[in-house]
Formats: sequence, structure tokens, C-alpha cells
Amino acid sequence: DTPRVFLNMGNVYFKKHDFQKALENYEKSLEICYLKDYNNPNIANILTNIGLVLYEKKEYEKAIEYYQKAYEILRKIDSNDFNHPNLASILNFIANAYFYKDENEKALEYYKRSYDVLNIIYGHDLSHPDMISIVNNINNAKLTIPNYDIFS
Repeated sequence: DTPRVFLNMGNVYFKKHDFQKALENYEKSLEICYLKDYNNPNIANILTNIGLVLYEKKEYEKAIEYYQKAYEILRKIDSNDFNHPNLASILNFIANAYFYKDENEKALEYYKRSYDVLNIIYGHDLSHPDMISIVNNINNAKLTIPNYDIFS
């Protein structure tokens, strides 16, 4: 599967912090998927990975665009499954990008949406690592918003 080869190569370069080569491989993988008219979660995965590269390059607005495209594709594919862990991850990635753009109220909005998805998946198990992480992100965002009631 050619798109998977480029995706895997992109992942290797990403782990090596060679973001330009990672981006090139992700884009090749995406191009092949579009040419073959793949309409599956792999496209969402590739778009998310491109978003992660752009995030690492501090191109937060572009990263958000790719994350949102990935989110929409997953929503269409899993239209009855709004509780997929990948949806929560993408919402968290969007929130992180807004946080680093100093758009903390938008970040908080997306962190809360991610929390809502995770809460359905894991229940009120605040000992789960994903739940711990998102609660921490929510509280960090609240702390950066002037005059925000952290206990609300």
C-alpha cells in the first residue's frame, strides 16, 4: 500500500525532528490517497500528521486548518460515533494550537469539547491518563484567562 509507505516514512522523519521531510512524505501519501479516491480514516490520519508537523514548525493557523479537515472527515466516516478517541485527540490538538496562539478562550472551548468526548468514552474515571491530561489542559487554559473563575 503506497500511501502507507509514505505515511510511515513521514512518521520516521517526524520522530527524527526532520519536519520538512516528514511533511513531504505526508503530502505524497495524501496525494496518492486523493488520486485513488480513498475516503477513509487514513486521510484523516495523514491530515492530522500534517497538522502536527505544522504545529512543530509553529505554523499554528495552518495546523488548525489541517486538524479541522481531519476532524470533519472522521465525523463523516463515523457519523454515529462521536465518541471516537481520535476525535478527542484532534480536538485537543486544535486546542493546543489555539493555546500557543494565545487564543486561550478558544483553546478552552476545544479542550472542553475533547473532555466531553473522553468523558463519554471513559466515564468519570479521572484516573485515566487521557482524562488527567485533558483536565490539566483545561485548568492551564483557565489560569491564562484574566478574571476567569477557575472553579466554574
